[in-house]
Amino acid sequence: MDQQHIEADVEVYPHAEYMEAVEAELIAAGLTPKTWWIESPDGAQLDAYFRLPGTGSPTAAWPDGVELGWDQYDGWQVIADGNATPLSEDSGVYGQPRQIATDAWNRIATDQARGPICMTGERFDTAGLRAAVEAWDADAA
Repeated sequence: MDQQHIEADVEVYPHAEYMEAVEAELIAAGLTPKTWWIESPDGAQLDAYFRLPGTGSPTAAWPDGVELGWDQYDGWQVIADGNATPLSEDSGVYGQPRQIATDAWNRIATDQARGPICMTGERFDTAGLRAAVEAWDADAA
């Protein structure tokens, strides 16, 4: 599969490193994005999208693929066939990347939200992410 990442400047988008960590966990979970990008189309709200191909398990039910989307206000959602379904509350807006990947896999494969996972190993600095996004939000206002 040809994977493509649309580069974004970390200096410009405070959620870039977080999304890179989410990408790594998606790949580890077997949900390798075909492409993904981060943006702020209106200069205020931060967004991210991961386009997952409609091949293999668990995305085969959607031949046109599935998207995993994020924004700084509503958090994570699986988008398929024009419908957006939030991930579990454990993913929230600033969930650990491994939790995001696990929730995405469960939501896509079973259409169910699962509880929190047992986190071992390195954790992403979500407090620093939240502070950077809040600073972005204050500057955009």
